[in-house]
Amino acid sequence: MVLESNGGYIGDYMGGKKTCKPANITHIAIPTTAGTGSEATDVTIITNTTTDVKMMIKHPAFMSTVAIVDPYLTCSAPLPVIAATGVDALCHAIEAFLSKKAHPMTHTLARSAITHIISSLQRSYDDPHDLDAKESMCIGSLQAGMAFSNASVTLVHGMSRPVGALFHVPHGIFNAMLLPAVLDFSKEDCVEQLAELLPLFMPDRKTDSLSVEARADMMIQQVKELCRYLQIPTLRGWWLGGARRGV
Repeated sequence: MVLESNGGYIGDYMGGKKTCKPANITHIAIPTTAGTGSEATDVTIITNTTTDVKMMIKHPAFMSTVAIVDPYLTCSAPLPVIAATGVDALCHAIEAFLSKKAHPMTHTLARSAITHIISSLQRSYDDPHDLDAKESMCIGSLQAGMAFSNASVTLVHGMSRPVGALFHVPHGIFNAMLLPAVLDFSKEDCVEQLAELLPLFMPDRKTDSLSVEARADMMIQQVKELCRYLQIPTLRGWWLGGARRGV
């Protein structure tokens, strides 16, 4: 689409090295997974298979003209894809909330996205034809995309793009593997924000009397338990299972 209007090699537009004008054609985005939120972002990720680099290119020209988000179109996704893309959407929302570039509007979108995703991801995984769960996941994914597109992402995506390209791991899977580890690593610097998110993960439990640190730990534990439920491999398990041997 961008090349049709601007020409050249797509890598020329990475990092703002070359400006591009809006496309001459209508861009209609129709997602078939509830995960990337790309229908509402101005970012594209394209892998250079020669250099094993995932090129992130951000420009308003990549924003879709129209987005058609139909939960029915996500019903045919295999279970591993439902899990990986669902946790990827959760990454988008959590990272947007924790980002130093976050602001009140992105906080609102991120919190709503987390609420939708936490209430529906397991149901979507257990029954791929649960349209109520699929609809909630699509809304959460869309809102998370809007949140991170305006607040940016953090270390999870910062690590997953280069390492995922190097080891040829699907983006959603690697994000999902990284999320619990990165939250543990980052906790000291964002403990209050993590504690603030706990009620979205445990809406039926009173946690106000707990310390900030305890609530942050509980929030991270909820993420770990969700990943285990969805059979997301841990970083250690993935590494010992063959990554370091190049398989």
